Amino acid sequence: MPDLLLEVGTEELPPGEIAPALTQLADGTRKLIENLRLDSGDVDVYGTPRRLVLHVVKVAARQRPAVREVRGPAAQAAYDAHGKPTQAAAGFARSQGVSVDRLKVVETAGRRYVAAVVEETGRPATAVLPDALAALVQGLTFTKTMRWGESDARFVRPVRWVLALLGTQVLPVTIAGVRAGRRTFGHRFLSPAARSIRDARTYFGVLKRSSVLVDPTERRNRIVSQARALGTKANGRPVLDTALLDELVMSVELPQALLGSFDREFLSLPRPVLATVMEHHQKYFPVEDRGAPRAARSANTALLPYFIAVRDGGTRHLAVVREGHEWVLRARLADARFFFAHDRRQALEAYAAKLSSLSFHAQLGTMADKTRRLVSLADYLAVVLVLDGRTSEYLRRAAALCKADLVTRMVGEFPELQGVIGGIYAEMDGEPVEVARAIAEHYRPVHAGDDPPSTQVGALLALADKCDTIIGGIGAGMMPTGSQDPYGLRRAAQGIVDIILNHRLKISLRPLLARVAEGYARELDRSVEETVEFLRQRLRASLIERGVRYDLVDAALAVSGDDLLAAASRAESLEAWAARREFARLYVAYDRASRILTGGVNGRVDPHRFEDESERALHDTVRKVGPPVQGAASEGNFTKALDDLLPLTGPVDRLFDAVLIMAPDKAVRANRMALLKEVVDIFRNVADFSKVVMSDKEKTGTR
Repeated sequence: MPDLLLEVGTEELPPGEIAPALTQLADGTRKLIENLRLDSGDVDVYGTPRRLVLHVVKVAARQRPAVREVRGPAAQAAYDAHGKPTQAAAGFARSQGVSVDRLKVVETAGRRYVAAVVEETGRPATAVLPDALAALVQGLTFTKTMRWGESDARFVRPVRWVLALLGTQVLPVTIAGVRAGRRTFGHRFLSPAARSIRDARTYFGVLKRSSVLVDPTERRNRIVSQARALGTKANGRPVLDTALLDELVMSVELPQALLGSFDREFLSLPRPVLATVMEHHQKYFPVEDRGAPRAARSANTALLPYFIAVRDGGTRHLAVVREGHEWVLRARLADARFFFAHDRRQALEAYAAKLSSLSFHAQLGTMADKTRRLVSLADYLAVVLVLDGRTSEYLRRAAALCKADLVTRMVGEFPELQGVIGGIYAEMDGEPVEVARAIAEHYRPVHAGDDPPSTQVGALLALADKCDTIIGGIGAGMMPTGSQDPYGLRRAAQGIVDIILNHRLKISLRPLLARVAEGYARELDRSVEETVEFLRQRLRASLIERGVRYDLVDAALAVSGDDLLAAASRAESLEAWAARREFARLYVAYDRASRILTGGVNGRVDPHRFEDESERALHDTVRKVGPPVQGAASEGNFTKALDDLLPLTGPVDRLFDAVLIMAPDKAVRANRMALLKEVVDIFRNVADFSKVVMSDKEKTGTR
């Protein structure tokens, strides 16, 4: 069977757009192949700055045959009173290519219809693939798209050529007005001429001979191996930042690493400054001392006066390229040294006094206003979390200084250093190390996958900062909608969730957020409730992403109120317990007890109204089980609480087997209902089991 090859050639693609596009292309192709009923082998995707490539191994020449049932008009309209087909039946049969006598009557949702069984023999792959592939590519989504020329087509960058082959046959695919052929192009500078491709299996070799490594994994390995070799040459090792490596892989078609150097005097700058200049601005890998222990890698002395750059091309004129990189880096480091020296003319605290000139948001005041709110929140958290005196002082001091670096020259030039440079300046000013570290890490987590603050003071400061941002943002009408979140409120919400879970902070959100709202000179009561629900939903999404069943997450959230830590702990305990056979017994006991409780159940259980030993046995078990379940739940030990619930299951079952809950005697009936409500209330210390989804097979414990 032939291979399918599709290459979409473009102007240079933004590096960050390529990997998501390839994921969409792979997922979409697998669905496309299945929907088209085409057998195939593996689906592989590749990408460079100039091309998106799809390769499907061994695609069937024809679609699989299919039999489908098509529903037509109602039976009463398709046949007259004598059972003869009407014009409606004849028209339907004709539209489906079958004779009227092949129609049959089917029943759906209590109504009768005529249906036709249609057999499809399957079309050639060359007939069904072109339009499907064009729709797939043009349906890819990007952060931004553009139009070019006179076409109305939109894509991330202008499409310049399309290569589409099934075996040796060109597929008539048209994308953004460009019709496919069998031509591709090599490296823009090293091998720019067109190359004719005979079939998919020769494509990769042709590109490699044309100075293009189309496989991102191959380019990554080449960069890493070259960088490590150059690091060893400098008696060091490259600092291979993952995000930067990802970007460089998608920025070049033929990576070539080179080793450059800079004046040793620049090593007097803090390591984060050097790293920011090299990694964020120049896209270089710093080189650190190979002999330095891992614990010392954050120290300035761990860096060497070298860097590794990656060019798109071969080794020709490498010395000239190196000299250019060194010249640019020298200028950038000189700027950084000037800004650093300028900032150090005064202490960090002096910059805090200038925050009134810096706007936080047009509707939310200045950064000085935000700082005052953070100090107030620090005092609140110190009381609520019962912090010791020294930790409280550290938190208050860090809150007062954490935004001061926003008006420094360094952050003005290198905004990536906000917080980090403030921590460095604070430490140089003689502030306690706890204060300096909290300032440095209070923006974390900065992005998905980033760790939350590692210190207690840093975590609490970050929590206060993010709560203030969300309450203010939602109060100003900036609630994220769809994919739009220009003020990063989702990121802030995820940060709050991560901080609470990572540091095991048992804290009620509503009072905390209400305290935040009090700091704004506007009515924000509604924002508090919206923010609580917003954070609960972020926790829900986070737990589901971690593999916790959605129904168990919902069961935990339903009884956890505004305590995110308790909700997460409940969900994780339920997930662990759900793998046990006894979980079905808990669910069935709760289900039987709760389903019969219609309306409000008032009154207390009166043991004198018991008519059967099963009532007394359940009542005794409730009295015995209730306190330990409540105690374990209040301590956050929900696994033990679930263990303690298990003795209730037998007495509940025996009660339903022995007596009629809805007894004719109203007093007896009310007493039994009150007893079952006590059972349900004990269960709800752990979860709302009505949210749990369980099949009949699972309920019987025969998994």
